[in-house]
Formats: sequence, C-alpha cells, structure tokens
Amino acid sequence: MLLRRIFIVALLISGSGLLRAADLSSVPATAEKTVLEKISLPPLAQMPDLSLRLLQQFQPALRSDNVENWLQWEKKRLQFMNQLGLWRDVLLRCNEHEEWLKEIGMPSNDRDWLKTQRIQAWLELHEYDQAMHALQQTLWQAGAESEMIAIWRQQLIHVYLGLDNIADAERAMRRYREDYAGKQSETVNWKILQAQLLMRVNRPQEAFELIQHITQPRAQALALLAQMQAQLLSPAIVNEMVQKNLDRPDLKDEQRILFLYVSYRVAIAGLDLAAQTSILEQLIVNPARQSLGEVFAEARKEITTDQLWRSYEQYGLQVANEQQLLQGDDDAWLVLAEKLADVPAKSLNATLALHAQQPELQQQAILRLSALLEKQAEGTEIMRALFLRSSLASMELLPLILRYRLMDHALSRGDLQTAARLMETLQQPPQGQDIFDWHLRRARVLILSGQYEAGAAILQEQAQQPALTEPQIDQYLQVAFDLQAVQQHQLALAAFFAIEQQTLPEKNRRELAYWKAESLQNLARYEQAAMLYLESAPAPDGSFDPWYHTASFQAAEALAQAGLIIDARRQYLALLNITADPARQAVIRQRLQDLRLLKRPPQPERESP
Repeated sequence: MLLRRIFIVALLISGSGLLRAADLSSVPATAEKTVLEKISLPPLAQMPDLSLRLLQQFQPALRSDNVENWLQWEKKRLQFMNQLGLWRDVLLRCNEHEEWLKEIGMPSNDRDWLKTQRIQAWLELHEYDQAMHALQQTLWQAGAESEMIAIWRQQLIHVYLGLDNIADAERAMRRYREDYAGKQSETVNWKILQAQLLMRVNRPQEAFELIQHITQPRAQALALLAQMQAQLLSPAIVNEMVQKNLDRPDLKDEQRILFLYVSYRVAIAGLDLAAQTSILEQLIVNPARQSLGEVFAEARKEITTDQLWRSYEQYGLQVANEQQLLQGDDDAWLVLAEKLADVPAKSLNATLALHAQQPELQQQAILRLSALLEKQAEGTEIMRALFLRSSLASMELLPLILRYRLMDHALSRGDLQTAARLMETLQQPPQGQDIFDWHLRRARVLILSGQYEAGAAILQEQAQQPALTEPQIDQYLQVAFDLQAVQQHQLALAAFFAIEQQTLPEKNRRELAYWKAESLQNLARYEQAAMLYLESAPAPDGSFDPWYHTASFQAAEALAQAGLIIDARRQYLALLNITADPARQAVIRQRLQDLRLLKRPPQPERESP
C-alpha cells in the first residue's frame, strides 16, 4: 500500500518534466473551414465525442465581425451535445450565450434558435418549471415574424404534459392545429408528442392513426398500446408483438424498456397478477427506466416501489384466497409460502412482511423473501428498492443480517450515501467479524459520504485501542489517507497524531512524518512540512532508497513554497548529487532554474538591543 503511494509520487516527479515539454510543443495550424467540413462528413460525423472535442479546440471566438461563421460552429457543437445527451452542458453553454449576446449583435432568428436549444435542454432534464418560465417570457416578447413560434408552442404542449396539466395541453394542441393546419410539415417527434397527448385524453385510435407508419421503437411501442386500448388488437396479440420486439438484438436498453412497459400494461388488462408482479420487478431496477416517462408519462406514477409492494400484496391475497386461508393466520401463510416457488411464494412472504402480527413471523417472512429474490438477476437490487425506496416499508424492518448484506452491496456499487444510511443503523459488527475492522469500515463510509467529522471521530477512537498490530496500523492509515483524499487535512493530521501514541515500528514513524508533512503542505504550513519531510527522508540503514529521494524532493518543494530560496537550492543540489535517473535529474535542474528567477524575499529588520 505505502510502496504504491511512493511509486505514484515518484512517477509524478519524473513525469513533470514530460508535462513541461508538452506545454512547449506547438500544435500544427489547421484551417477552421477544413475542420468544420471534416466534422460534418463520415467518419467524424459518426464520432460525436471526438467531433465535440475538435469543435471545442478549433471553434473561433465570437466577435461582432464573425457572428455568422461562429454560428455555423455553434450549431454543430450543440448538435453533438444533444446527440450525447449532455443537457447540463447545453444549459451552461446557452447561459454563456446570453452574456455574449448582450455585447455582440446577432440576427433575431439566430438568437431565437439559441433560446430554443436552452428550452429543449430543460425539457430533456424534466425541469418543466424552468422551461415554462422561459417559454412564457419568450412567447410574450417574440415578434410575429419569428420562425421559432411554432416550435415554442410545441414545446409548451410538452411542458403541459410534463406537468400533468392535461386540460391546458389539450387546449394548446387544439389551437396549434387550428393555426398551423396544412402550413407546416410535421416532424416525427411532434407526431409522437401529439399521440402521447391523445392517449392521455383517451383517444387511442387517433393516436395510432397518427404514428402507425413511424418505425422508431418509441412510436412502435406507443402504437401497440394504443391499438390495445382502442380494441383494434387483443391483449394476447399485442403481447406476441411485444415479445417479438423484445427479442430484437438491435434494441437499446432505453428502447427495450418501452416494450417491457407495454407488456406490463397487457398483464394489467388481462388481470394476470403473476405476470404483472414479475414485470414490475424488472422495471423497478432497470437503469433505463427514466426513459419510460418520456414516452409513457403515466409510468412515472405506475412504476414505483410502492406499486410493487401493492402488486405482491394483491397476488398474495389471491393465492391465499384460492387456498382458503384467512387473513391473520400468519403461520398457515408461512407454511403455504414454503411449499410454493417464485412469484406466489414471494408475494405471500411480502404480504406477511407488511402485515404479520408477530414480529418474529414478520422477520422470518422478510428473510424468506430475500432468499427468493437472491436467486434471480438483480434480486439484491429489488430488495434494496423495497426497503430503501418505499413509503410502505423501511430499513428498520430489515433483520440485521440483511442490512449488512445491503450495505456490502451498496459499497460494491460505490453507493456511499446508501451505505452510510444503513451504517447509521448498525452500531455493532455482524457475528464473527473483527470489531476493529468493522469500526474502520464505518469510519471510511462516513468519510467518503461527506460526514467527515463523524468518520474522523470513530478513527481517533480506534487509535486509543491498546497494542494495535502492524496490519491494523496499516488499515488505520488507509482511512486517514481517505481524509487527505477529500482534502480534510486538519482531520487527517489529528488522526496521524492520534496513532503516534501507539508503539510504532520505525518504518511506520518514518511514513507518518511524510504523511503529516503532506497535509501540512496542503494547509500552506510549508516550514513545518519541510521539517517533517526532512525527518522522514533518512532510511534506517542510511541508504538513499526511493523513499529518501521522494521525501527529500518534497522537502525542497516545501522550502521553495515557503520562500526559503537558499535552503531550497541547497536541498535540490544535494539531491542532484545522488540522483542517477536522467529524467529526475532534468526535473531537479528545471527546479533550480526556476529558483534562479525568484528573488529572495526581504527579511524583516531586527531591532537593536
């Protein structure tokens, strides 16, 4: 662990010469027009990341004499940002435009186009209140000749739908059709938006007729649901067509989930609680579920963890009724759940998890539900959603063993906030786990989730444990390094000073001096940092090992930062005399050259005695 950190520091030292050389290299001049042309043609047109990077590097600055040229670049730039879904970046870029446009003249149609891009970004981010405010202002101020009015009115309908303001959306749609009938060709996106509204106002046949020839997957999924609701196709036929689409290898995840949702609606229409529950499990944990609401607005309310609990409960009651079991006869329910498998068993156990009268039976049902879910893909993620993202159940219901498992799962996914929430309810380690290791894990989770003081307090408590072993000291230092990584250097110093009270091997004391110096240097306490780097440098055997080189170099750096030019120069020269690596020699010589350009700061005059 510590050798790895030394290697990284040494690599940074040896590599800094290369970075300096790269800074001095010149970039070949490239004609602006040529770059813009290449970005517009294959293969670059199919490489949005690369094209965007090139645009950022070569786009000319906006000036009053090149507005038209700049706009050509800007439109390409925003096109690729849209393609990559960088909506936050689009907003930042458009906000910058507002400042520029105050000072530089630009045709009104071009200004309107830029405003439209910003509104679209808000729509894509589902920030409908922001979009509404901008649209109200924009439409109020727009001149009758603006080419963007029709698009803004389309966007306004999108906002109304996003806000579930169906009455206003329908009214705005009707007026739009009256004003623009036959005047504009309709884009695919506009047709799909109209179909979405028609579905929301229970006119599914009109929705289907509008989009039936569009081959985009989102239109196809919407059309299938429209046909079922308009009774143009039976639920069974719709489900067959859905399954064919789900089998397509070319579908992206955000497209596949649309057809999965249609399958869910088919299950509801057919009163198939088993299929409904099973599909809902898949939808709840699907990373692409955010895209559902963009096509099926009602999915935002339907596809929730609470709805999964209700679905379990409805199916559990159905299964129990079929077996003539009474509600409240919890033991009989558990016996039946043990005999069944898959969805029926999960539903019975889930119902008991919510309603069992005896806490012991409730805990048993939750454990069985967890065991069943662990047998399927993403089962742990479903369990996490059920108890951490629901208003019907909470983590306090979970047996301790399941909280430990969910915490480990959250840590494995890098979800530190969830791990911290679970950790707060767990004050003791699971049976068989080392208590010192457990408390260090608690400290690390708290620190990395932003609860720095709480994590540091646990860390210092563990430093008071008697006679820590060398592996335990290394574990402790790892967590102290986390404090440094999040720039909490005062807390890191306190942790280093606390562990020094232990009886430490000479190796550890040498290392501690270095890490303390590193934090002091970050706190601009350069003189103290230099002292500790110098203290850390000597090896017990008197050799000039890699640690010696790194600590000595850092001491010279701290001395220079403190303005102690003479001492810094002396330290660099001493290090140069024992350094054999040409790359490191080049770095040290460059540092010495930098010092020659600095003047020694004036020393304060001493008062006469």
